[in-house]
Amino acid sequence: MMLQQTGILAYILPELNRLEGLKQNKYHHLDAFEHTLEVIRNSESGCIARWAALLHDIGKAGTISFQSDGTPRFIGHERLSSKLAHSILMRYQIAKPQRQIIQRVIAGHMRFKNSGEDGSLMKPETLLRIADQYGAALWQLLDLVHADNLAHAPQYRNPEQVPGLRRRFLDLQNRIPRFCLTGKDLIDTFGIAPGPLLGSLLQAAKEAWYQDPEMGREELLDYIDKQRLQERKTD
Repeated sequence: MMLQQTGILAYILPELNRLEGLKQNKYHHLDAFEHTLEVIRNSESGCIARWAALLHDIGKAGTISFQSDGTPRFIGHERLSSKLAHSILMRYQIAKPQRQIIQRVIAGHMRFKNSGEDGSLMKPETLLRIADQYGAALWQLLDLVHADNLAHAPQYRNPEQVPGLRRRFLDLQNRIPRFCLTGKDLIDTFGIAPGPLLGSLLQAAKEAWYQDPEMGREELLDYIDKQRLQERKTD
C-alpha cells in the first residue's frame, strides 16, 4: 500500500497505520494491517462496504492482550473499532446515515463466529433478534462478515458460512410474519402512558415473539397482560 510505504498513512489514518506488524492468532495468516487490505479486496463496492472493511479491525491495536502461551487476543476489538470509526468518519465528513450503518456493521462483525461452517448452528430466535436489530443493514453486516471470513487463514475461512446465513435469513423473512405489536396497541389496551414502562413491555413482547414468532397481536397482548398480573402479585 503506497500510503503506508511512503509514511503518509501515519498522518491521514494513524489508527490503521498502527495495525502494521500486529500479529494475530492461528485463525489468521496475515498481520492485522495486511488482513485489513485483504478484507477490502474481498468487500463489495460502495461507500459503506469499503469503509466498513477498512475500519473493521482498527480497535485491535488498543485491545491486544496475551494468553498464557503468548497467543494474542483482541477481546472487544469490534466495539472499540466502531467507536474509533465514529471519529474517523466524522473527520472525513461521511454523511450521518452512512456513518451510522458503518459503525453498526463494524460493531457486529463478530456476531456469527459461532454459527458454524454453513451458518446452521445459530438458533432461529437468535437470527430473528439480529434481523430485527439491524433491519436493512443486515445485508451490509453479512457482506462484511463474508469479506472478513475470506481473509482468514485458508483452513479457517468458512466460505459457506455467510451464504448459509443469507439463505436462513431469507427463509425467515419469507416464512415468518412480522412482529405486529406497537406501542399504540399497549396504550389503547392497557392505558399505559408513553414512557419507560411502555418501552420495557414492548421489548418483553418482542422477546416472547423471538421465541415463538407465530404469536399474533392478540396472543402478544395476552402475554403482556399475564406479565403485568404476575408483576403485581410479586410487588
